[in-house]
Amino acid sequence: MRQRPHRPAEAAAALLLCAALQSPDAAATGTPAGSAQPSWRFDGRVQVDHSGFDGVYSRRGSWHSASYLRRATLGATLQWAPSWQAELEVEADSQGDVALETAFIRHTPAEGLHWRLGRIDPDFGLEPSSSSAWTFGVERSALWDLAPDVAAGLAGLALRLDARGDRWHASAGAYDKPDHQAFVTRMVAWSQDTGRERLQVGASVATTRGLRSDGRIRTRLGVRGVTENDSGRRSTLADAKAGAFGRETALGIELAWQNGPWMLQAEALQRQLRGLGGGSDRTVQGAYVLVAWSPSGGMRRHDAERGRFRGPRATGEGGVWEVFYRHDLLEVRDGRDAALHTVGLSWTARATWRAMFNLHQARSQDRNAVGDGQGMAFSARWQASF
Repeated sequence: MRQRPHRPAEAAAALLLCAALQSPDAAATGTPAGSAQPSWRFDGRVQVDHSGFDGVYSRRGSWHSASYLRRATLGATLQWAPSWQAELEVEADSQGDVALETAFIRHTPAEGLHWRLGRIDPDFGLEPSSSSAWTFGVERSALWDLAPDVAAGLAGLALRLDARGDRWHASAGAYDKPDHQAFVTRMVAWSQDTGRERLQVGASVATTRGLRSDGRIRTRLGVRGVTENDSGRRSTLADAKAGAFGRETALGIELAWQNGPWMLQAEALQRQLRGLGGGSDRTVQGAYVLVAWSPSGGMRRHDAERGRFRGPRATGEGGVWEVFYRHDLLEVRDGRDAALHTVGLSWTARATWRAMFNLHQARSQDRNAVGDGQGMAFSARWQASF
């Protein structure tokens, strides 16, 4: 997996800019969006996680744990005309790295149509389109380990166009990433909103140009803590071959069905890596199915502008409870495969506070040093959004 580049000086400057914009004088100049005068909006999020794991998750099979800052973000939005705005977001992680995560200008020339220019993540798949603050699990499906960069901007420059109409959304973007170029499209459509029931289906396609990769495929099997503790390990489903692969194509298919407090969600992904110099290609594929239910009756909010689902609307003093089960299958042709079962419980209060707990049971053909091919783990998160 390629690591996200960090530019500390650039990110620190952006963080100082956000802090300056939050000064009382700046906040006092805010006016409603759509007016002739500039208006500011600020938001942020803090996620603190703790994980424990053993078996195939661990180098020698014994139990280990890790506590860490998953992410802390600070964002600012400037609206200086009815159709023009700019957004900026900086993020810090447990290693103390601060990075400029998002920075772009946005123009809306017509209702249902807008373009963005700057540092933007691609729109690929249902889970990656949603904020990490809203996902059912502490982490998204392990499916995305098969194509870790497909929905990441990687500190590059992008131009993206989004359009929506009556019960559909589409996006297309060109991304100049640090070591290659990518082109990503997504199209989703949904049934008429009845207030309690909705069916949404969609597909995403991503292609690359100018890429040179070793094709290694590794997965955390749903537990971020394995890379926050030196005794943890990722399962390798395909070994590295230096400079062996060039152009890549990824295809994703998504489905979501909502019926009141119930949600069924499923996605499938196939990624093809083209061999260079007459070398063999590599095909990676996987899928997950997720079933969720809110015993407190909370419903996930649908975001028609982006064709995705937001978090549950917290009502009443007791907040919203959700439980879910997710099954992940990962496979590399002529390589190894893995499977993961996850059950989880979460509580959301007034859209500000959220607590989550997941249990994981994993199987992988990539055994650890003592021969373990199975393992157990848990993940917990405390989150504050403001």
